[in-house]
Amino acid sequence: MGKISLVLCTLLPLAWSSAALAAPPNAPEGPAPAGGADRHHGDFAAWHKEMCTEHFARMAEHLGYLQARLELSDQQAPAFDKWRQAVLEQGAKERSSCLEATPKADAKPGLPEREARLEKILSLQLQGLQATRPALEGFYDTLSAEQKSLFDREFLPHGGHHGPMGGHGEPMGGPMDGPMTMEHGQK
Repeated sequence: MGKISLVLCTLLPLAWSSAALAAPPNAPEGPAPAGGADRHHGDFAAWHKEMCTEHFARMAEHLGYLQARLELSDQQAPAFDKWRQAVLEQGAKERSSCLEATPKADAKPGLPEREARLEKILSLQLQGLQATRPALEGFYDTLSAEQKSLFDREFLPHGGHHGPMGGHGEPMGGPMDGPMTMEHGQK
């Protein structure tokens, strides 16, 4: 038996057994359900917590991307750092608020509760805009015309309404597209 045949005879059973162990014994067959808690087999609370944390991480990642993409000068860097810090502080507040609003596993909030939560989100976002605006304007004023054009395009890549704080749906592949606490299947 050649070396290649010997290697294949050794590795193929390992590959098959690994594949068998990777799938849980009661895993549903077929594609996962799309969207919301269904894709997490009904654990909306766990999905909600993950969404809150993931959004903040993606926002921080996007800020790093912007910094590298803008190729900031030594004179621009302090203004960017000040703005980034303001954005991250606001993002941390929104993450905390999001996590505090994690529903119980069996909870199905009615319209009044959902509207109250939306009001809280919008209020927090307005406070965030007001808190970060001075740092944003200070940073923006340091940019060249070319950097401003790039920043204007890249800061809101998916039509979000006000930057990394702007909404909280799918993180940074659409993180700014919807409200922070999406009810099952709703934005």
